[in-house]
Amino acid sequence: MTYKDSYIWQLRQQVGQQKLLIPAAAIVVENSDGELLLQQRADTKEWGFPGGSAEQGQDFADVAISELQEEVGLTVDRNDLIPFASLSQPQNNTFYYPNGDVTHYFALCFLVKQWQGELTPEPEECLDACFFHVSKMPKNLSVGTSSLIHHLGEFTKSGLFQLG
Repeated sequence: MTYKDSYIWQLRQQVGQQKLLIPAAAIVVENSDGELLLQQRADTKEWGFPGGSAEQGQDFADVAISELQEEVGLTVDRNDLIPFASLSQPQNNTFYYPNGDVTHYFALCFLVKQWQGELTPEPEECLDACFFHVSKMPKNLSVGTSSLIHHLGEFTKSGLFQLG
């Protein structure tokens, strides 16, 4: 789906650049070596996890599944999604876009270890996509990515859902 077809674009036509509060999902894909998939955003050049905002008629799992497919070309079964955290703190989840739009995302975050397909970054949204070891993450991480990595570590240690 293109931005001009999205629910957020429709809202932006009414409210301009003011801060929007938006439900979203993020998906952390972990490979068999324990590395995590990051994508480099086309708009800011920052690295982060696949994810995005909800469209009308979607639940959180639908968002995670569709964003992973749209952004990096991987498919995942709904039953393989493991909810492990939520992100909602304004300081970590407010995104300032290069065009001046501001969005505060309330995201449910999923971990997935089984998927199908080949990494094929969608060039309008994603410049690159690759797996990184937690100790070798790129320097320019997008907002919320560091806190999500921390929440994943805490979830892995405790098995408890993380609030952030």
